[in-house]
Amino acid sequence: MDYVQTAIRRFHIPRYRWDGTTAQIPFLAIVDRSMYEKGQQNYSQIRRVLDVVREAKADIQMVYAANHSSGEEKYRAVSEIKERCSDFITNLKMTTSTMYFLLKELEKPENKDITMSLLNILFNSRNGAFFDLILTSKEPVGHLEEDANGIIHLYGINYIEVKQ
Repeated sequence: MDYVQTAIRRFHIPRYRWDGTTAQIPFLAIVDRSMYEKGQQNYSQIRRVLDVVREAKADIQMVYAANHSSGEEKYRAVSEIKERCSDFITNLKMTTSTMYFLLKELEKPENKDITMSLLNILFNSRNGAFFDLILTSKEPVGHLEEDANGIIHLYGINYIEVKQ
């Protein structure tokens, strides 16, 4: 799950290499791409989710821009908007293939404005397709064991990688 956290953080904490370029891991790097093919996704559902998140974000910005409301009223209004958006996405029956292509859409520059909002909603929602997508892609975590014939050399000792 470290890859998940790294992929999420890349949207708000830039990582820099020694040569000055940014080293970002795309969120889809943690997903096994071989299981998802074009033609098995619902593009109208993907567009609708992106539109709903954009609308929610615009509504939230309008609430914060309103000068006639108190802080508590703004908080309640924003919470209601977020809940409505989250409920919409949670209640969608998406296939894992549709969810994969939704996440792929987030990598596009034109959707950068809603990437963090949608990822927060997906992680906090109860939409099974999102978690199924991650769980089906998980691999066993390996560890190193000392072995005379190992191909990994650290401090003059040979190791092999063992998967649990």
